[in-house]
Amino acid sequence: MSEPASVPIRDHLLWIGHIEPQADLAAHLGDLRAGSLVALEINGVVGIWRKARDGSDGRPTHALRPEEGATKDFWEALLKTDRGSTALIALAG
Repeated sequence: MSEPASVPIRDHLLWIGHIEPQADLAAHLGDLRAGSLVALEINGVVGIWRKARDGSDGRPTHALRPEEGATKDFWEALLKTDRGSTALIALAG
């Protein structure tokens, strides 16, 4: 996961399809099962994200939801102050 990646700050969910470039990171996140947890570093802040539930028809939702607490608070603050800009994103660790 050496390529720097970015994602737009525009929704309460982090949409995997919006990660640029669409390479290793996006593929890894897309392969996660619904409900799986992953630690991501966004703009230098590490937080826990959960892969969104599959749709009612069984199709996967290609998005991540910030976990309650510090991660959700961080993402909500970014939405308020930086909506429309992009954030740097990487796997934590």
